[in-house]
Amino acid sequence: MSSPLDMLANPVGGGLLLILGPPGSGKSTLVKRYLAEGLAREEPCLAAVVDEPPHRFELELQGHVKVDLSEKLKEGLLHILDFFTWRGGVLVGDMRYKPVTTLDAIIAEAEATSPWRMAVDSITTLAFHFPADSVWRFLDTLRVKAALRGNSIAATLEQGVHSKSFQESLRHIADYTLELKVEERRVLWSEQVRRYVRLAVPRQAQVGKWIKLKS
Repeated sequence: MSSPLDMLANPVGGGLLLILGPPGSGKSTLVKRYLAEGLAREEPCLAAVVDEPPHRFELELQGHVKVDLSEKLKEGLLHILDFFTWRGGVLVGDMRYKPVTTLDAIIAEAEATSPWRMAVDSITTLAFHFPADSVWRFLDTLRVKAALRGNSIAATLEQGVHSKSFQESLRHIADYTLELKVEERRVLWSEQVRRYVRLAVPRQAQVGKWIKLKS
């Protein structure tokens, strides 16, 4: 791969792509780029939306694709699972999005729709609602099922929120990790923010070079 971001366009061999970084580093944006690449290739995609209202997720995803996402939802090429609404104590949300309230329900929807690409944004928030070991098993189950089919799953994790052991356990089962970092510096009277990404292959202990993300 010529760039770590090539993994978003063409995940190699399926399995789990863990997108790891601090707040504001671009994790959710990369998830949407990953799904956009699949939709551009007419690949069935599924998104488990945990951190933001699903309509906002769809709107931001629309900015990354040239096709009409409302049509992709009707055709069944795109499925959006709404975990966010339940977090707010509301049981009925927008009917365009499938409501889910458990980790098993997410796995069941993945089984039913058989997506070529699946995204979970984010694992960080799921681990606030469910025990860490349950979240680990959930993600590992998705990883194994995806790998058996040659499909892929991208999941985001925020650094420094949960225990180091939890973070390392997720790194261990990941097939690839896109690691992000943010550098800030003051230029005259303004702040300049630069974002970087690198690719790691956890099981082979291979870490790529940091490259600058385009703003």
